[in-house]
Amino acid sequence: MKPAFVFGGGLLLAALAVATSAAASPPVGRDALLRLTARGLRVSAELYDLDRHRPLAAFTPGQRLTPASLSKLYVAVAALRRWPADHRFTTRLYEFGPLRPGGVLEGGLVLRGGGDPTLTYARLARLALAAAALGIRRTTLPLVIVPGRLVPVPCAPRDRCRARQRARAAYLAPLSPLEVDYGTYDLLVRPGRRAGLPAAVTLLPFPLRGVRLIDRVRTVRAGESAFLTAHRVSGRQGTRITVNGAIARRSPPHHLYVAAGRPGRLAARLFRGLLRRVGVHVPAGFARRPHLPPGARLLVAVRGESLARILHAMVAYSNNVIADLLTLDWARSVRGHPPASLDEASRTLARSLAPLLLRYGARRPPRLLSGSGLSVGNRSSARELVALLRAGYARTASFPTLLGSLALPGQTPMRFIDDPTDTVWEDRVAVKTGTLTTPYAVVGLAGYLRLARGGWGAFAVLVNGTPRHPSVSVGTVLTAVRRFLAPDLKRTARPVRP
Repeated sequence: MKPAFVFGGGLLLAALAVATSAAASPPVGRDALLRLTARGLRVSAELYDLDRHRPLAAFTPGQRLTPASLSKLYVAVAALRRWPADHRFTTRLYEFGPLRPGGVLEGGLVLRGGGDPTLTYARLARLALAAAALGIRRTTLPLVIVPGRLVPVPCAPRDRCRARQRARAAYLAPLSPLEVDYGTYDLLVRPGRRAGLPAAVTLLPFPLRGVRLIDRVRTVRAGESAFLTAHRVSGRQGTRITVNGAIARRSPPHHLYVAAGRPGRLAARLFRGLLRRVGVHVPAGFARRPHLPPGARLLVAVRGESLARILHAMVAYSNNVIADLLTLDWARSVRGHPPASLDEASRTLARSLAPLLLRYGARRPPRLLSGSGLSVGNRSSARELVALLRAGYARTASFPTLLGSLALPGQTPMRFIDDPTDTVWEDRVAVKTGTLTTPYAVVGLAGYLRLARGGWGAFAVLVNGTPRHPSVSVGTVLTAVRRFLAPDLKRTARPVRP
């Protein structure tokens, strides 16, 4: 069946797009998506008037495609329906055993996770400082780790499983109930004093036993080509991180991140190192237990970021670890017990949203295997995404938070959607992007916009390659999306933010 255009409820077959009749021609700019299909790509798109409750334009809106990181929008809406925008996850430190004179704890300390997807090294430091301030100087037993709200889950998808042994990026960190700084190693690269000298590479916040750095970064003159890459390999002999590239002589220090193979173990080692640096000495190693030891007493707790800030980090920065940990958190909260896998948690989330999506025009729920969108088995149509955005807009209490989690093209780390020459695009659209490169190209955009006729609109455009035509440039799709939206974009000075 050939793709179809729908404008305000009227149907126009793509086969008629070349008709000579002016009445049969699509409005200016709406043929851009047809050109993508002519190149062998699959496209699903819809634009909806949220205040007048009617579609403005669509192109095979029910076709289900791989949404990539647009999947995170489902997690965001589900989270906002489960928790208030100021909800925070809490990490706690306990002690067990008697505290003897001289600060000797005849027992140990227990670090209990609270499902915080944005737990940082700085918050761990606050726990360590509190233990020292309360008089503990030494424990007789190793540190105990209790997963708390979550339990370890099998690695998924496949790329994340491979990252247990080796990784070249930060976004594929395996999931852990206790994940610090998104499960990554933080490397600081500083240039040498003059061109030709080696750069200095440091592991932050401090060196770790068993982690070896191989520094292959050279210092170059200002203006010369500079780049940095990190490659981590983990095995029985420990972890080796090789840093390659070049950095300009007068450049400021540069942070480089690479996924850890075992983030939970990294969190325990970081916390043990922090304790020692504040004067609390604990034996080497750590133990993992499902529950608190008998008689454990709460020492101190630290609350994480608000849900509003978590969602902004997840959506605007497209953070995969946050998305999948939040999916696991959500499933545990709804079901009363931790899910057995990310796949199970994601399917539960999709099923729970089904009645809501059907109410707002979807014909079936999406297929989710991960909240991050890293799973190529995820499936969604533009109609389902627009139904989700319609539901988000209709919920007055949480819509500002959902809108605030999206990025303005002119104020986003995803610089490929930025165009300083187009102030309308820069300021009138709030967008989430999604991209994948394998096994075929995926490019998607979805979000809210101010309409030329007044009020708000919601849109979603998904473009997938095929085995015969696996590639498409982000720029090509972005141009088509902007042409698709252009006739309905508001041209006044009112910004997109409420």
